[in-house]
Amino acid sequence: MKRKTVFIILYFLLCVKIPGQGNANRLLRLYPLNKGDIWIYRETSFDKWSWDINSSIWQRVILGDTLMNNNRVYKICAKKYKDRIEQYITYERLDSISLKLYLYDANKPASGYEKLYKDFSLNLGDTLITSELIFRYYSEDSVSFNRQRMPRHNYFSSTGGSHNYKDVLEGFLDDIGIYSQDLETHDYRETSFLIACSVNGRKYGDTTISKVSEKKEFAGKMSLYQNYPNPFNPSTTISYYIPKEGFVRLKLYDNLGREINTLVEAFKPAGEHSFIFYAGSLPCGVYIYRIESQGFVDSKKLILIK
Repeated sequence: MKRKTVFIILYFLLCVKIPGQGNANRLLRLYPLNKGDIWIYRETSFDKWSWDINSSIWQRVILGDTLMNNNRVYKICAKKYKDRIEQYITYERLDSISLKLYLYDANKPASGYEKLYKDFSLNLGDTLITSELIFRYYSEDSVSFNRQRMPRHNYFSSTGGSHNYKDVLEGFLDDIGIYSQDLETHDYRETSFLIACSVNGRKYGDTTISKVSEKKEFAGKMSLYQNYPNPFNPSTTISYYIPKEGFVRLKLYDNLGREINTLVEAFKPAGEHSFIFYAGSLPCGVYIYRIESQGFVDSKKLILIK
């Protein structure tokens, strides 16, 4: 009798599907977020106003976990370009039950607010519409990656209004994640394709180029970097690098040169620094941010859209 009972239990464990387990596996296959995972992309960007076309290489890295003030654990995800010293951080949370991906709003940390970023529970052809997001599972095809043919799941997302829209087409590969990304706004367009990655301990292609933008390359050179994203709404990150400690003044001006605000006015240690600028009630338009430090002066333009 005991042997029969053991057999029945084993049969149940092997054959009965645990609710939600298959969904969780599907989510992790489409959007893996393991600590140490790295993806390398080649990007081509096009400025619709100046007609400038630029190419660059960037990497996405999962740095680890962090507990936010809403008592939820998020993955720390970093995006870093090969030719820039700064990196851009997002905090992402996967819900294995609802198959949804959320972003923590770092601009409003006191609120603990997170916004829906993607919904992988959709079936092919389904569309999700909320007050902030349109998300659609619009097609499937196949692509060649790492000398093998792989099925690709294509999703479309749209945020913003008619003048500050952000449309993104993304293709996902099982057990790899984002393979292709086509981003378009009113002012520019960026297209990225995966060229190498290391996911869950498995490497695809040459990932040695992930060691980019070492700070020693910038030793002795003070720099002010282009804000990211740009154009932006409602916030953007301004970064700069100083080789030795000193007083830094960073100010914002309108397009006519009138001072709007002082963003930074403090003594800073040597190294890379970033400031998150929140536009608030400022009208849309072109603004100029200007840095002064230890005899170094530089300025760049940023574009606020609504």
